[in-house]
Amino acid sequence: MVPSPEPQQILEIKPITWLLDHGAMIICAVGGGFPSVYPTSAPGEPVTAEAVIDKDLASATLAEDAGADLFLMATDVDGVYLHWGTPEQRRLDRVTPGQLASHRFAAGSMGPKAEAAARFAARTGQRAAIGSLADIPGIVAGNAGTNVFAPAVRRPPRPAAAGARVTMGAQAREATRRTTWSSPSGVPRRLAGAG
Repeated sequence: MVPSPEPQQILEIKPITWLLDHGAMIICAVGGGFPSVYPTSAPGEPVTAEAVIDKDLASATLAEDAGADLFLMATDVDGVYLHWGTPEQRRLDRVTPGQLASHRFAAGSMGPKAEAAARFAARTGQRAAIGSLADIPGIVAGNAGTNVFAPAVRRPPRPAAAGARVTMGAQAREATRRTTWSSPSGVPRRLAGAG
């Protein structure tokens, strides 16, 4: 067993947003590696740590740091369900971060995704969504998956965050190559992040 600390920031956010601003499709915060940490509070080089960072929480941090206007997590089910696997199961369609956080979900399954979605929406005031890879166009349009909405939050502009962005899971990359959409201003939205 190794510790699982909360992700605090994306150390490479400047090159990530630079790449996004220049039209690159990137893969990051997808789990499986070792986190980097600063060994002391003094300036220095980060080192790797024996720990595992949750990919959903890391992706929420990425979406927040990159200034995303939608954080989308593609998974193998069409949304977040209450009472999963029972006759009473029902999918949550539109919820607030507080409503989503008030429910318990399996730690190794939907729990981290629900926590990441609630956290992103609460901190940024932007929409988070969880749903099936096959439903990405509908999720982006807001009529599929579980959508998490928060009251508007005034967040300070981040220097590295320019323009509208959508961050989503690594599993969604191939589907996004076949899917095109635009923001209300007509500026194409870009995709990055969590599966």
